[in-house]
Amino acid sequence: MNPKSAFSAVTTASGFPLSAVVGAVLPEMCTVIPTALFRSSFSALRTGFAAVVALALFVPALGVALPASAAPVTVTTEAELQSAIAAANTQVGADVINIGADILDVDVLLDVDDELTINLNGYSVGSVRVRAAADLTLEGPGSWTAGIDYGGNSADERDGDLNAAPGLGVREGSTLTISGLTVHAYGTFCDAAIGGWNTSAVLVCASTTIVEPGSIVIVGSDVYARGGSSASGIGGGAFSQSSTVSITGSVVEVSEGIGSQDRFGETGPNVLTVQNSTLINAVIEQTAVFDSGTVRFQGRSEIRQPLRNEGTIEVDPAGTLRVTAAVTNNAIIRPSTLVTNVGDMISGNSYRIIADVNALAPAAPATTVLTAYAPTLAAAGEEFPAVSNGQLVVSGWNTAPDGSGVTVTTSTALSTLADASGDLVVYAQWVDPVLTMAPLLAALTAGDSRSFTLDASGTEQTAAATFVSSNTSDVISGNVITATEAGTRTITARYGTFAVSTELSVEAAEFGALTVTPSVADVDQDGSVTLTIAGFDAYGNPVMVDASAAVVTSSVATDVIDSLTVTFPHASPHTLTVTLGAISGSTTINVIPAATTAAAGLAYTGSDAGAAGQLMWLALALVLAGLALVAARVVAGRA
Repeated sequence: MNPKSAFSAVTTASGFPLSAVVGAVLPEMCTVIPTALFRSSFSALRTGFAAVVALALFVPALGVALPASAAPVTVTTEAELQSAIAAANTQVGADVINIGADILDVDVLLDVDDELTINLNGYSVGSVRVRAAADLTLEGPGSWTAGIDYGGNSADERDGDLNAAPGLGVREGSTLTISGLTVHAYGTFCDAAIGGWNTSAVLVCASTTIVEPGSIVIVGSDVYARGGSSASGIGGGAFSQSSTVSITGSVVEVSEGIGSQDRFGETGPNVLTVQNSTLINAVIEQTAVFDSGTVRFQGRSEIRQPLRNEGTIEVDPAGTLRVTAAVTNNAIIRPSTLVTNVGDMISGNSYRIIADVNALAPAAPATTVLTAYAPTLAAAGEEFPAVSNGQLVVSGWNTAPDGSGVTVTTSTALSTLADASGDLVVYAQWVDPVLTMAPLLAALTAGDSRSFTLDASGTEQTAAATFVSSNTSDVISGNVITATEAGTRTITARYGTFAVSTELSVEAAEFGALTVTPSVADVDQDGSVTLTIAGFDAYGNPVMVDASAAVVTSSVATDVIDSLTVTFPHASPHTLTVTLGAISGSTTINVIPAATTAAAGLAYTGSDAGAAGQLMWLALALVLAGLALVAARVVAGRA
């Protein structure tokens, strides 16, 4: 059996554990045994210890009862809380107090002298200050306000609050644990918000009256701590050192103010350990370790004591992180642009990459310096500069100007190439651009527009390109082509001395015009014509139409219409109209009258039987009649 367990199993005659009895009596006995006795001989010390054990065995017989741990108690008022803590201070072992209602605005200072856990159960307590000389655990959910916020005004801290009153104080040798809580803690004149305090008079902080802080553990909590004048937000009071502080999965803000109240602890041998947490306005004044996970700095923060980073330090874009002490960076700090006043303070992953454009980009700076507090540029959130000389492009970066060295990418392990000081020079490698034009094999409708883009080896260069079309009717504005003539044309993008092309197909727009063409323009009376129709869009591009759906009408009602063929019984000008849907087209036909019948008795001469021929025969008849009349008159004269 484990000797400690065996010892604990022994009980007195009254049933009390012997270990508890010895634990209660031995400290008292040790105060009365002369120091000289301990120094004189081991035998004397053994005799004294035997006496203590013997006394413990006989205490029950003397009627002296030793206190035991009480059962968990629930409190709902400040008086009940004070009473429960006072009772817990007299018990042996850990005690538990459950908060059963909000206990607010009590402005009281409570001393915890024995191991205690206070469960808030979702309720709020405030403003209750605590000084713990034993292990104290405050468990959430819930909120705890410890003290009054004087805004860093030292006069108010001296005159308006209790002396020697930290917000949540813990004495050296004990541990304060804050778990799952929202905490607002405020120190007074010489006292930390969370941690140690000073027992001197209100107006004086003395190095001889300090109470060194115990360990502080913050888990899964939101904590705001404003220390008193010349005291820390979290850590030591005036003249004291820091304690061991552990912060995990929490958001912790330490307010700026008078003296050192904006600090995590004063300098000292103990360590601040942080994991997966956010620190706001944190000035770290003690040796620190940032464990695996991410620690995020918000606001204006500073590292004033050595720190070892094993995880990822993120600096909020709205804040800065000032580094004035040695940081051993075994992992990542980013972005480097928000880490200020560094000098040579950061070792480990701390690199300076000088990107040289290799003398081919006169418009750009000759070099660009990148800082990476990470094993690679990618881990640091950094990219190589985007440089261009207007035509050539950078295919990559190399440790030699002619590309004969090592190719460096954002994923390259910098430790393998950087020199002893962490510097690495890389040179841009220039090549002809690989041009890509989009879209390929584009199509549009006449009258519409299409925009094109140009990519040069992965970088869009549309604005730097000139676009032309093989069809001179196309209208070009920048990278936008507007086409009205149907057909296929070639669109070319010219980038400096380089070019790339694609095809653009233009289709006719909607049917918008109709032409009508007759087989002949003049026709004899009772003759016929056949019409041919053709469709076009608004820009004159041919459009297929269905001739069988066409409707033909004439300006002369007697015309005979058969589909696209028209016969004309009446001689005159005829206007024919063809309608297809909402679109119409017209043409005019000249119909010539038919010929009249020739005069009776006249022989057919083969001459034209028209009006001219009839006039000729009439003239001949008149001449013959005249000759006959002359002949008659001659005969009559002779008689």
